[in-house]
Amino acid sequence: MTQNAPLSSFSDEELMPLYQQGELGAFDHLYERHAPQLYGYLKAHSPSRQYADDLLQICFLKLHQSRHQFSPTRPFRPWMWSI
Repeated sequence: MTQNAPLSSFSDEELMPLYQQGELGAFDHLYERHAPQLYGYLKAHSPSRQYADDLLQICFLKLHQSRHQFSPTRPFRPWMWSI
């Protein structure tokens, strides 16, 4: 993928190294791709919608805090769900 391509055309495994290098738009795309499914899971397993909202924020905060531990040789989604 070239740097001139829109970020939406990048795979998750291509977006994470960009985010690791400070490209905040890469995080936005990862959030847009994964937040709906993760939120649905959290909502189904949480006592309230507010609790699911809080957990979703915590999950993406952990993604941010752990971003330098990601290796692009591994699939993104299992890594995200493991942190």
